[in-house]
Amino acid sequence: MSRLSFAGPILLTALIAAPAGAANFPGNQGKTWADIAKLPQLTGIYETARMSQGTAGNRPPVRNAPAELTPAAQAELAAYRAKKFEDTDAANCLPPGMPGVMTQPYPIQILVTPGEVTIIQEAYMQVRHVHMDGRDHPADPDLTFNGDSIGHWEGDTLVVDTVGLAPQAVLQQGVTHSKNEHIVERYRLSEPNMLEVKTTIEDPGVLAKPWETNARYARHPEYSLAEYVCEQNNRNSFENGKAGLNLELKKNP
Repeated sequence: MSRLSFAGPILLTALIAAPAGAANFPGNQGKTWADIAKLPQLTGIYETARMSQGTAGNRPPVRNAPAELTPAAQAELAAYRAKKFEDTDAANCLPPGMPGVMTQPYPIQILVTPGEVTIIQEAYMQVRHVHMDGRDHPADPDLTFNGDSIGHWEGDTLVVDTVGLAPQAVLQQGVTHSKNEHIVERYRLSEPNMLEVKTTIEDPGVLAKPWETNARYARHPEYSLAEYVCEQNNRNSFENGKAGLNLELKKNP
């Protein structure tokens, strides 16, 4: 077989195996408005598909397997459940942080601008800044609820890498992450108004294996984000620094 005839099948195989959209956006990182105009148009307001009408409402809900915990994390969760703790973060109006903030039943807004992608959550009025200017994570990041996020485009997929999460941003209620928690999200438009997000969470001290989840968000051009002030209608009192329920119960007639 000649070298020319042998190269043909290899090239064909490489083209077939290439990620969808990779050839359309080669190396484009959205550094300018002109670059952004050539990328997938992620800018918009979205709502989780399970809460949406129309196209998203006609799809089956996304069901994710629960996290597989290490024995130490399982013991922590069992102790938490045995004491029947309430969700004190919510009672104290603390935001859930990553990854929980991305699962709230409230809309989110994504803004793609040169050098940054901004994700605004209606819930708790949280803002995530994804740096797209090629920087690395700081060696010693400040620990925050949403962490330090950097991103890049791989073809038609926005990849967001997050570290530096505060202890209060629990992995799930009753399970505290370690300082080594690492979250990678992959955002891709599967349809013009349907955003698919695949998330992989690694934390060897807490997770027995990486926890992978999938989510769908339907775009709603007619939406706008509402103001969310948790304390405005908070019905939880504070005693000795702890939240306690303070509900007015109506007597039976």
